[in-house]
Formats: sequence, C-alpha cells, structure tokens
Amino acid sequence: MRLNIMKKKLERALKIVDELSSVAEMDGEITAEEQQIINSISANVNSLYNYVNAAMVDEEITDEEMENIHVLEKRIIQEASSEAFKDGKISTDEKALLTRLILLMEEM
Repeated sequence: MRLNIMKKKLERALKIVDELSSVAEMDGEITAEEQQIINSISANVNSLYNYVNAAMVDEEITDEEMENIHVLEKRIIQEASSEAFKDGKISTDEKALLTRLILLMEEM
C-alpha cells in the first residue's frame, strides 16, 4: 500500500516544477524573485524525489521513512515561503505560486 502511494508521489513530484513555471509565466514573464522560488522548490522536490526513490529500493517504506518524507514535503513549502518573503513582502505573483504549490502538495 505505502509503496503504491510513494510511486504516485514520485509521479506528481516530477510535475510540480513544470506546473509552477506555467503559473509564473501566466503574466508573460518570470521575475528573478519568482525564479528563485521555483529554484528553491525544484531543489527540495529533487531531494524528496531522491529520498523516496532510495526508500523504495527495498520495496518497503518504514515508519521512519514516512516521517522523513513528511518532513521533506513540509520543507518544500516552508523554504518556498521563506524565499518569497526574503524582501519583506510577498507579491501577487509570488502568492499565486505559493498557493498553487500548496494545492499541488496537498494532492500528493
């Protein structure tokens, strides 16, 4: 059961950055701030992807591995939010990215 859930997680994780890039491009340009958020998300999604892949090697996901996966998932949102707020404010475009990210993570 957990293995199937993790396989679906991996499939969805691969699509997150592409979907968020599309959100950022909706107004015709990706600002430097939006790109930094996307880069942060991409790095953390890659970490999650690699961890889940490694956890699935033995075809068993332990409770400890599940806990670590949840921590990595939360980190994706936390670090993206921190990146967006680096300049002391969150623009409308950055808010749209974060909102879509949260929705995508909930679907995972």
